[in-house]
Amino acid sequence: MKCLFYLVILIPLFLSAQNAHDILQQIQLHLPQQPIIFNGTIQRRTEKGFKRFSEPIQTTLRLGDIPAKAHYRIGEVTLDVKWEDNKPVYVFSDISLKSHHEIGDSGMSWNDLSLSFLWWPDATLIGSTRKINRDAWLLEIPVPNHTDRIRVWAEKEMKMLLEAQRINSSGKRLQTLRIKRLSKIDNFWFAKQIELYHHRNRERTIVYIDEYKRLEK
Repeated sequence: MKCLFYLVILIPLFLSAQNAHDILQQIQLHLPQQPIIFNGTIQRRTEKGFKRFSEPIQTTLRLGDIPAKAHYRIGEVTLDVKWEDNKPVYVFSDISLKSHHEIGDSGMSWNDLSLSFLWWPDATLIGSTRKINRDAWLLEIPVPNHTDRIRVWAEKEMKMLLEAQRINSSGKRLQTLRIKRLSKIDNFWFAKQIELYHHRNRERTIVYIDEYKRLEK
């Protein structure tokens, strides 16, 4: 009888973890799959709007390739990401860099820019909710080798990331990443503006996409 009691408790946890994994995979598959290149800028602004940091950014996505690939260039630094067995492998032009490091003085990490948390393990599904007047799933993902967590809101119908919050072990919000503007390429939506809000000092890191171009496969 006791074994049956524990089984009844554990089954929903197993199902939630599996559902969270499926939701994250759906979000990944709804990122642009055709080869495409984006050009724009990454800026950091103070609470009063003064510019603290600005660099050109170029992103090349080949997420439909096998394995999927992405290339980022900010200033003179580049990052190549390749997904092997659905796990990202990072190669920097500067071998001293790691994916959790800050991009220059931008206030944004390479993990934030590449949305790496969508591939992190051990996600759990908290439940169904509403976000910016959209039906959404709320998930929680532990930050690898850290006590912080990422809360992710994913739009149900379009399988699209709406917002992600980094919180510490006490539940205090540290950063909030929001998709501010969207555009559509064929059947895929992409972010034309991503904002990372820093709750500690009320500064904002903003990635602007000014132009894009499809590439040959």
